[in-house]
Amino acid sequence: MRSYPVVEKDHLIWIWMGDAELADPAQIIDSPEHNDPKWTWRPYNFPVQADWQLIVDNIMDLTHVPYIHAGTIGGNPEQHYGAETKVEFDGKRVELLRKMPNSVPPRSYIDAGGFKGRVDRWQEVRFEPARGMTLRVNAGGCDAGTGAYEGRRDNGFELANNHFITPETETTSHYLWTICTTANPATGVPDKLFDQFFDTITEDEETLALQQARINDDPGRPFVGIASDGAVNQARRLLSAMAEAEEGQGIAA
Repeated sequence: MRSYPVVEKDHLIWIWMGDAELADPAQIIDSPEHNDPKWTWRPYNFPVQADWQLIVDNIMDLTHVPYIHAGTIGGNPEQHYGAETKVEFDGKRVELLRKMPNSVPPRSYIDAGGFKGRVDRWQEVRFEPARGMTLRVNAGGCDAGTGAYEGRRDNGFELANNHFITPETETTSHYLWTICTTANPATGVPDKLFDQFFDTITEDEETLALQQARINDDPGRPFVGIASDGAVNQARRLLSAMAEAEEGQGIAA
């Protein structure tokens, strides 16, 4: 019977199905929220009728949020497009940093934070494909002008999303993710947020399936990046470089 290296970390089970000698538990990404009593979290698993690359693209370009997720975490499209955006790339990972000061809070933020006025929102995404094809997202909001961008976030709320993607075929994927919040469990807010985020990811899954169907109709059409695709472009370049390096090692062997 064939066996594979398996590691349990942060309440997640990781399996390495490649060369057993290359399995490195140190490369498994940390999910500290899963062990921190300050956070409440819930896991999900979605089969997605789309290429895994489209899932990465979706998380690395958050300008879709006000349109696809208008009923939960969306907000004003103009505030999303006007966000102060920074993309960082160090050769191993891509980070996307977005700030949306003085924003009208969307439904999920009002439910979680009880906001009465405008908020300073942030969205931070980290993509590290060498560590299990994972994306980590930290997002949230605080009352406008109270120091959210200087690290003072106690007067608002935070969400953390951990996205784990496993390719199944060239056009289908397994999409595992966890949603974590600092909202007080005694208030019932976490359960409400988890239900809303289930709806949010369902919207993503449906949109990704439509994208894949359109690509299948015209498979030779090239990918064209636009202004908001800075992080997407860097992520694709990183993945291409990793694939070329792995292919080169195979040829050398």
